[in-house]
Amino acid sequence: MKGKMAKVLFAFVFLSLCPAFLYGYMVSTKGQQKSETITTIDGKSAIGKDMENSKRFSDYKTGKKLTDSAFLEQQSNEIVIKKRPSIIDTALERPCPKYPSPGLVGMAYAADAVVIGAIKEKVTSALTEDEDFLFSEYAVVVEDVIKDNPNASIGLNSVISVIRPGGKVKLHDKFISAVVDTFGPFFEGDQYLLYLKYISETQSYQAFSNASFLIDGEVVRTPKMGKPERNKLAFLTEVKDAVFGERCQSVVLN
Repeated sequence: MKGKMAKVLFAFVFLSLCPAFLYGYMVSTKGQQKSETITTIDGKSAIGKDMENSKRFSDYKTGKKLTDSAFLEQQSNEIVIKKRPSIIDTALERPCPKYPSPGLVGMAYAADAVVIGAIKEKVTSALTEDEDFLFSEYAVVVEDVIKDNPNASIGLNSVISVIRPGGKVKLHDKFISAVVDTFGPFFEGDQYLLYLKYISETQSYQAFSNASFLIDGEVVRTPKMGKPERNKLAFLTEVKDAVFGERCQSVVLN
């Protein structure tokens, strides 16, 4: 009898405390934000693969050489250098149908590959060629190939190198963040639809602010397509149709 009463009492106490445990867990995790991995650099010029990739970001001019001691000494502990890519309007080659979206058709033609991939890890952040901005390299696991690269076929579940503007480094005990206002950083585990340009010299791919779409559950984040988000199934269907659509618009990836 005593054993039975003890079991009942234990169950009552456990059920009473469960909400408190769960509530405490929810409070401790609520509001947590992802943080970008920091690469420590020595300020020396990039070499090899990084040097070649750094040449792809010549348009990201800030007028501030990040390695200059005078620049580092006059700044606070974290330096944020922002850059907003220019918007390039292009003439239509012919009247475009309403479906698939002319923008998606144009981007499909401009890209060497279109894939769905998950960010495996950030490999590095490095200085651009003129040292006044940063770029980052990520390892991306390919989950679907919508448009394959004819010069270097991409296999499912393969890992490709993807570079993009922006990043965060530690240089001489100072943290430097290079930010593109319209292009948030990639985070480990996030899934993206990516339109990519191939860099044959380094066998890497370049991602672009107007052609990188975060897949969030059943929606795709599409702020640059006129809507903040689209239904995932409908949008990916249109993306695949656009790959086979007849070109009607020139598009510049930026």
